[in-house]
Amino acid sequence: MRAMFLEPEMQGFYRNWERLTAWAAALARALFGQRPDPALISLVDELRVKSPRFRELWARHDVNRDAAGVMLANHPQVGRLDLNYQQMVLPATGHVLVAFWADPGSASEVALRRLASP
Repeated sequence: MRAMFLEPEMQGFYRNWERLTAWAAALARALFGQRPDPALISLVDELRVKSPRFRELWARHDVNRDAAGVMLANHPQVGRLDLNYQQMVLPATGHVLVAFWADPGSASEVALRRLASP
């Protein structure tokens, strides 16, 4: 999340940056309400100070109810990637695991395989 909001090149990397940042801020708010651990509090405080986009989204008080979606990226080595994602909250720790995958047979799957090969 830190990179998504604070690194300027991320706006070019994520083709749907505005949607993803809204998703991420709403997820942070949901986690903050469920289990406000010190690391999350620190991250939210940092982003509220350093990121106008995060500050705007945080002020909306949205809570993420979308556990799945699509991330559109411009990867520097393989180009455009359209990746599905599914978030899973691990209740015992409060951590969130996000899995990404490409549709079988898609150009994104081919690109991911290229990235995975030596």
